[in-house]
Amino acid sequence: MPSLVSTTEIESFTGDFKNLFDTFKREFVVVKQSNKRILAPSIDIDFLYHGYQSADQKPNTLVQYDPVTGIYQGIIRYTDGRTEFQNIGDLKSTVSERSVRLKVESDAKEFIMKDKTEKFLIDEKSFKLMGSYAVKYFFGVKLYVFNLEEIV
Repeated sequence: MPSLVSTTEIESFTGDFKNLFDTFKREFVVVKQSNKRILAPSIDIDFLYHGYQSADQKPNTLVQYDPVTGIYQGIIRYTDGRTEFQNIGDLKSTVSERSVRLKVESDAKEFIMKDKTEKFLIDEKSFKLMGSYAVKYFFGVKLYVFNLEEIV
């Protein structure tokens, strides 16, 4: 199939596109829902049914929450303080004043979409995920864009 752009030009464009991403990317932290672990150092049969013997008994199990985080890189773009309106047919949606557009590669997208993401830490501020992602495709290079809203 004929193309308006040669293979050499495509390689040049995608190389420049990747360099642009590498130039402006910054680190951010993705905080996932913590893993809950039940610790039972020793099982004492007298304490197995807590609450049924006497009021002064304490359960011998402990709950520990292990944090799950990931540090990734992406292009972070803050909105300029005005509310943006987007029209899609009869549907109107707004993007908050305190929002961020986060453009990431596939490894970060997979981590964000796996399990529950609680928040993003960017520039010492917390953000929450707003909806799903959009795919930006440029001559075979895919980047994924997430809309985030600041948690106040």
